[in-house]
Amino acid sequence: MQDVAMRVLEEISQKGEKDFDQIGLELKNVPVNRKAASNAMESLFQEELAAEKEFANQHPLMEEYSPAILLLEEMSADKPIQITEHTYLKKDGSGLMDKDGNEVSNFVVEDFRLLVDFDDSRVQEYIFDVRLRSGRKYSLQMSVEEFRRGDWCEKLHGLSCKQRRLLGEYCRKLSSDSGVKKLYQTKGVGWVQDPKSNKFFFVTESGEVTGEVFSISPKIAGAELIPSPDLNEIDIAKNFLEMRNLTRSPVALIMMVYTVMAVMYSLFKYAVGAPKFLLALVGEASTGKTSLAMAIVNLYCRSRSTEPLNSLRSTITSIEQNLAYFKDSVMVVDDLYPAESNMQKNKLETTLESVIRMFGDASAKKRSRAFENYETQGLALLTGEYFAGGTSSLSRCMQLNLKKGDVNFELLSVYQNERKMVPSYFLWNFVKFCTVNQSKIIAKIRNTVERIRREKSPEFSKERTANIEAYMAATMDVMLEYFCSIALYDSMESQNMNEMFLHILENILHENERMMEESSPKARMLMFLKSILEEDSGKLVNVQACNYRSDYYIWNEYLFVYPVALVADMKNQSKSTGFYLDVNESIIKNLLKDEGLLCKTKEGETNRFSTKVPFAKKLNDNRRFYKINIERLRELGICVNCSM
Repeated sequence: MQDVAMRVLEEISQKGEKDFDQIGLELKNVPVNRKAASNAMESLFQEELAAEKEFANQHPLMEEYSPAILLLEEMSADKPIQITEHTYLKKDGSGLMDKDGNEVSNFVVEDFRLLVDFDDSRVQEYIFDVRLRSGRKYSLQMSVEEFRRGDWCEKLHGLSCKQRRLLGEYCRKLSSDSGVKKLYQTKGVGWVQDPKSNKFFFVTESGEVTGEVFSISPKIAGAELIPSPDLNEIDIAKNFLEMRNLTRSPVALIMMVYTVMAVMYSLFKYAVGAPKFLLALVGEASTGKTSLAMAIVNLYCRSRSTEPLNSLRSTITSIEQNLAYFKDSVMVVDDLYPAESNMQKNKLETTLESVIRMFGDASAKKRSRAFENYETQGLALLTGEYFAGGTSSLSRCMQLNLKKGDVNFELLSVYQNERKMVPSYFLWNFVKFCTVNQSKIIAKIRNTVERIRREKSPEFSKERTANIEAYMAATMDVMLEYFCSIALYDSMESQNMNEMFLHILENILHENERMMEESSPKARMLMFLKSILEEDSGKLVNVQACNYRSDYYIWNEYLFVYPVALVADMKNQSKSTGFYLDVNESIIKNLLKDEGLLCKTKEGETNRFSTKVPFAKKLNDNRRFYKINIERLRELGICVNCSM
């Protein structure tokens, strides 16, 4: 019979809520007039109760409803509501009491919800509000076990519990209710994979983009992807594509594709492995590097951010701690500039090298047991007035050179103001497309990357360069498929756009490889050697005609070089050009040997790579010199005047 009563109560409640909505008195929308709203609900309740009584009196066959009416009458009376077997809500709702009216607590729990980790459903916490008799509220979050024990109230000022056992009973009753609302939470903004279905979903601060996963939110801020409040999908895509006109060169287009690839980072990682390269935007001061980067690639708190969160002036630890904010997006690291002192220069370039290795290897790093395990989950863009690093570091970057006059500052101002959120609107729609078609897109990524790697590897000297083209080409493929799906491009336009992009991309990558070769330590040392021997030829003296000591002698098509002097001169040359090389005798000796420049001299039974200079006694010079073949120098393009 109690079930019948509860069913009647539920029907009355539903009808009351419907009537309540009709007269426009939703409690959540009138927080300032709760008493009036409560009175309105009570009035409706009493009217329904009177109608049920009249109906029961007019229909004697409905006797089974009599107990229900009695129960409703009892509930409408000014009596405490029983919550558990031994606990009741006080008449004024200000706390809990036992059946004898003795106080259990001076507070009640409201808005009780279960917070579940989307990646691991075993990790669960409760979030709820505690309302005190005074009206003050606490918002709390704690583990399931801690809440069920009930001892948490002792840690909060103002909360009083006089019967701990009954409070524990109350907490266990709340937590065992199957109707508790569940909220899901992810570590941050970006893609998450459902452990059961293996399906990917993109979670933003506005929720999951398709709406398929309800009540889900990230723990921390990240890429700000939001739906447009007024623009349609095609107009948003057109506005996004117009951003390629932010530069007169293809720099803006490459940055746009790189941004889209970052948003697809987790899909790439799942399909073929994470992208392992950075973008380096290099140009003179005041060319608009940072402004361009923030307008195109930055998604972190986009509506509020005007400056990069990270700088090469920061410590590498602080940059690592910010990695979580850039999951499936681009971290802008600003900026490499000519430092005033060697100490400052070394600090900037050391941080630069660490950032390049961090994103170029896409691996987790754990400093010690006391530190969190930091892992790159997105991409990075570096800005600077120059670029530094060895061949290994340079191969992990795609360098874009920005020249003065390249940036369209008038259009840039538009995308910094009224069109600032266009990338966020576009990527919301794009990510939604990727979520719905993820099986097809993952297969396309896999096929394109493997094909480009296979076809382009022979064309480049570095395998990493072919990888860069493969990942960028796969990103453009997915973008074009999206444009075709919304009827922005037809198949012919899509093909032309793809061919144009690949042509631009390959030209940039070949230029990058050329700069890499010129910037390698080996190439730099040969360049410095050429400068020493050609531009400062006064150092060279003919050993036979000379009557004083020198560090550079010429005799019979051979050049005799004092190693200590050569090391010092190379260091001075490197400092003067801005490409500092930490060279020593061993490094230079190996270079000369590898290039076939260093001649062996037989002394007794031993062949040595250093020797005394001819006429050493006459010159009173017993130092040991490198003996270098001048003919081989000429083959390498280094001219030495032997006529002196």
